[in-house]
This record gives sequence, C-alpha cells and structure tokens, in this order.
Amino acid sequence: MSWKTKAKIQNLIAHLPERAGYSTYYWIQRHFGALKNGVDVAFEVRKSMLIVKEINDQDLSIHDKKVLEIGAGRTLNTEIGLWLCGCGEIIAVDLNPYLATDLVADSINWLKNNPDTVREILQPVSDDTELFNERLDMLLQIPDGLDALSGLINLTYMAPADARKLDIDSAAIDFHISTNVFEHVPGEDIRLIMEEARRVLKPDGLLVHRIDLSDHFAHADGSLSSLNFLQFSKHEWDRLAGNKFAYHNRLRASDFKKLLSECGIQFCNWQEDVDEAALRLLSADFPLHQDYLDYSHSDLATHFVTCTGTFTQDTGRDD
Repeated sequence: MSWKTKAKIQNLIAHLPERAGYSTYYWIQRHFGALKNGVDVAFEVRKSMLIVKEINDQDLSIHDKKVLEIGAGRTLNTEIGLWLCGCGEIIAVDLNPYLATDLVADSINWLKNNPDTVREILQPVSDDTELFNERLDMLLQIPDGLDALSGLINLTYMAPADARKLDIDSAAIDFHISTNVFEHVPGEDIRLIMEEARRVLKPDGLLVHRIDLSDHFAHADGSLSSLNFLQFSKHEWDRLAGNKFAYHNRLRASDFKKLLSECGIQFCNWQEDVDEAALRLLSADFPLHQDYLDYSHSDLATHFVTCTGTFTQDTGRDD
C-alpha cells in the first residue's frame, strides 16, 4: 500500500464518530498494518532503558521515584521497563485512548518467555540488581489482566487526558518523560504542556523527551526517505495527513531546541542523530519545499533528538 493511500484511509477513518474511529483504525492496524504481527516488545523495553540511562547520566536515580509519561500509546512495555529498573510510581497519560488490552497481554506473554533478553537490556542501567531480579520474578508470575499489571507496577493510566492541564498535584513528579510523542503535537500545545510540566515537577525534577523527526510513513515503506514530508507546503501536508492518526508537526531539531529553550528549559543533554542517507539526498538536490530552504542540511537530516533538562527558576507560570 502506498503512503498516500494509507493517508487517505486515515483521513476517512478520522471523520467517523470518535469511538468508532479508534476501534476501526485499530482493527485495520491489527489486520493489515503495522500491528499485524504485534509489537516489538524488545524495542519498546529498550525505550525505557534509554530513558533510565539519561536519568543515570545526570547522576540521578529512578529508584522509588514518581514518573509522568506523556503519550503512553498501545502498550505498557516502557512502563514495565521503568518499574523493573526501580521506579516507585508511574502516571501514564494519553490524549487518545490507544491502550490495547490484547497487545498488553501479548507483551506480557513475550516478557515471560524472554526473561534473559529483558535482563540483558535493562539490568545494566538498574542501580539495584537485587530489586531488579525480585521484580522480574514477580512479573514472570503475574496473572493475566490489565488490572493485575497496573497494580504490580503501581501504574495510574489516564486517557483521555490533556497533558496541558492535568489532575496532578503541583511539585509531585520527579521525572517528566516521553518517547516519540512531541512530533505529533502542535508547537503551541508543546508550550502549554511544558507550562504544566513546570507546575507538576518538583523543583529538582528532570525532563527526558525523545523526539522522532522523520516522516513516519517511511517507517513502513522502505522506498521513502525520512525527508519525504518536507517536499510539501503546510497546506498540502495538512490535506494529505493532518488527521489525528497521522499528524506530524514537521518541526526540525533547531525548531524544537528554540521552542523548548523559550519554555525555560536548561539542557543537560541535547543529542541529535543525523540520517546519513538523508544528507546524501539533500546533497543530490532533494526537492525541498521552500519553507525548508533556509535550514542547514544537518538540521533537516536530523531524524531523532534526545532532550534532557531542567526548568530554570525565573521563567514559567506562577502558581
């Protein structure tokens, strides 16, 4: 299926009533799309490993701390990974009710059948090996069901929930995290999410956000480059893929850095991963839309950003 055909299907489903739209989209994903063969649990567990590594690199620990995750998605594998590494409490919020109980069940089954892989991925970043092994043993014995899992890992799942305004006490959160989420959020809403993050984070709280800047249609279509969507004007791209299932703000690394700096974030780590194939395409006169002509090639070809930081104390919303 071509990416344009996929986008048209997404646009059509987005016009269905909300509950029917979500269930229809998930059914198509499970039978014909990216979820046909389930999820890559090991890949998702590695997301939690990378989050914990970022925290460790700041000489901090996730042990017995409270984490707020923005954009939980279809499964709870990242949350399970954080818990295995010692997290005390997790609040996972999502604007859309994407969580799929069948994928959660399949994931738990995979985890139970692959404990050595889980240990290999996560144990190196856990600062309490004994606790890690105790929790892994508990996970391997957990009964089926979302309630049992949520109780085990001390998870509160909130969806639909608006990360711009959360029912969470001020200064209650140690770590504010996301993976592959902010690329799907309009810039003006990211500012509001950061305002709320400042409110709910403790004064010494840490933000860890990993952002995928690539055209997501390229994830399933190897013939596309990560730059594909930069050929189009904003109007054209909104028409093609501006629906709630495919929306991508197309901000580049420099845009995100400027935006988050203006939100009062002081960066502890800002890592940009550049797509070398995209760089070669740009050198070969890739047909960029004029909106992107003033960006450097390395900025355009940056396909992933890891942002770790804290809030400065002189900027943000007064409580």
